[in-house]
Amino acid sequence: MNYRSYNRGEWTEVYVLFYLLGQKKLYKGDASFQKLSDFFYISRVFHYENLEKVEFQLENNLSEIVIKRSGCINQRISVQDFIDKANDIFEAIINSQGRSFSIPAIEDFLKSINCQTIKQDSRNVKDIEIGIIDTKRDRHDNFSFSIKSKLGQSPTIFNAGKKTVFIYRIESNNNLDIPKLKELESATKILRTIRGQCQIVFDELKTREFTNTFYRNLILIDDSMPIIVANLLLNAYSGENNKSIIELHKKMTMDNPCGYELQNVGEIYERKIKNFLTDITLGLKASEDWKKDNTPNGFLVVTRNGEVLSYYLLDRKTFEDCLFTQTKLDVPSRTRHDYGTVYQEEGNYYIKLCLQVRFR
Repeated sequence: MNYRSYNRGEWTEVYVLFYLLGQKKLYKGDASFQKLSDFFYISRVFHYENLEKVEFQLENNLSEIVIKRSGCINQRISVQDFIDKANDIFEAIINSQGRSFSIPAIEDFLKSINCQTIKQDSRNVKDIEIGIIDTKRDRHDNFSFSIKSKLGQSPTIFNAGKKTVFIYRIESNNNLDIPKLKELESATKILRTIRGQCQIVFDELKTREFTNTFYRNLILIDDSMPIIVANLLLNAYSGENNKSIIELHKKMTMDNPCGYELQNVGEIYERKIKNFLTDITLGLKASEDWKKDNTPNGFLVVTRNGEVLSYYLLDRKTFEDCLFTQTKLDVPSRTRHDYGTVYQEEGNYYIKLCLQVRFR
């Protein structure tokens, strides 16, 4: 029998489904990815399959999972089966060598419960939906989440693309030695070479014309957001090795790129950066008009020891503090995303920098 290979992220989504059904509780995490004592009881979990919701409901004193499609019961499976399979997936993920791999026993189990696919539809920004019981408020609610896994490389919350670039004009009294700059293998080395002798200015007009939809989405968050993200990006590429949002925010406060003549400008920039991080975490993309009417209610983090922690928009402070303290700007492939070289246009020199954000 031929088994398909999936990457760590795809297997992790199945792991989270099985893990939560076995745990029967959804724990909250703090801003440092540590498990808190607070939790919600789980009543059911929904798995998205080609935009169809498959329901896994806990019954019989939480010892059995009832699987429903279109409201009809298809199967009853012991909770212990899901606990065992979650452990098998975790071991396979942490011991995997390549980018993708198969887990035959898990595929056989998925087929036995009529789950036809592991991959989610790319149009759906919600990876999983969970029915929770809030005993403090005597409420039953369904919350949807995206899933971020730290099993392996830290997860991205905003992926790079050819339209996630910002364009900067290089202003210099001297002609730049373009052939020499082209010998440098990274945008970081180029910027560190020229920044002391040149002014590097964010060209908002060219960026707007080139990125179009992405620029519009940033304006929807805040009309100063393109300038703010451009500053983060320039300092990430041309500064020291620390590209954490916390450190870049400190530099932004000193630069004051928006020219605020106010006290405590650091707090203003922190608020705007948190708004940006929140929206890209909830599904803002460079290629699609951003609409908030179908966003998840938060995100789940799979820690390196396999725990699943929840972060809710309802607990906005922890949600935002986690993003602000635990994310960084990343440097994606220069050749794949076509950026990071100095070029000349209409008598001016320019360089494109590419945005990607991930957890630290």
